[in-house]
Amino acid sequence: MWLIEFFNGPLKGVVLPIEAGLILSGNEICLKSDNSLYLVELASNQSEWLFTIKNDQVVVAGFSQKKKEKCLKSGFIYESQGVSFFVYKQGEYKCLELTYFFYRFKFGIIVLLLINLVMLSVGAVSFVNYQERSVSNYIDKLSGGFIEDGRLKVYDAALLDELPSGWKSFVEVVDIGELLVLKNPLVEIVSDYSNNKLSADVVETNTYNILKVDTLERDNDIMAAFGKYGVIFERQGGKWLVDNKVKAEYALKESALSWAIPDVQAKGLATTYISKEQFKYSLFYSSEGVKYLYDRNRKYWVGSDVPGLGVIVSISKEKVIFDEGGRANIYIFDK
Repeated sequence: MWLIEFFNGPLKGVVLPIEAGLILSGNEICLKSDNSLYLVELASNQSEWLFTIKNDQVVVAGFSQKKKEKCLKSGFIYESQGVSFFVYKQGEYKCLELTYFFYRFKFGIIVLLLINLVMLSVGAVSFVNYQERSVSNYIDKLSGGFIEDGRLKVYDAALLDELPSGWKSFVEVVDIGELLVLKNPLVEIVSDYSNNKLSADVVETNTYNILKVDTLERDNDIMAAFGKYGVIFERQGGKWLVDNKVKAEYALKESALSWAIPDVQAKGLATTYISKEQFKYSLFYSSEGVKYLYDRNRKYWVGSDVPGLGVIVSISKEKVIFDEGGRANIYIFDK
């Protein structure tokens, strides 16, 4: 007679006969006969396993998704949906428990074996090279060092006196200057103010790595220039929206930030072109770069307030631009 024994769960150790057929079902309502047993573990999928005897072997239907029927080996522990069991003939008890645990934890066992092999290898090498002191002490002393071109680079010259004589031939002391020494090669860059993560680019050199972090210095310089000249601004995407484009461009030029002018856009800035009748001034423009407007009474330089036209923002051979309360007044000279 063939028997089934449960290996784990609430039914652990329970033995049932299979000769007349056995049904393990997750549907309590649809139990078909006295040879049916309800298992709560099978309820979630409404599974049903039908055990029968064919050619003196136990065959189960519904257990495997790949096959309609699966032939079970004596003593081999099967597991599915949280239910573990094995079958055997009466009087021939057989439970391959070790095989079960090996298959279940084979990846962990393999990893553990590999770790042990590595540790044995390291231990063998360490026994030869670290006769005078323990491995842990040396590793602690050399924390932060690194190996390059077959030589161990350290940052503290005092370590040489604490290392075995056989080590000193391939140990080199590196002068770090103002560089930072990190004991852990994994580094996270965060803001000191908000503790938020910052993106950084790593640049490798022959002796050390450089972490490049965008501190928004360019934006800070632009905002400082706008603030100095009273420009109201707003940052949207990659553009600077300003209340007075003329004044903003002047502020950037005076702050040696002309490269940022293409990113400046005005918010509703009005522009007026001055007619010849309105413009009663002459232009002086020398080859040395001296430039100003003048009339009979005085001279007007960049930054001067010209009555009726506004403050001079820029003067060129082609045109002069005035700022009149956020309005750009432009006069174009005849060629």
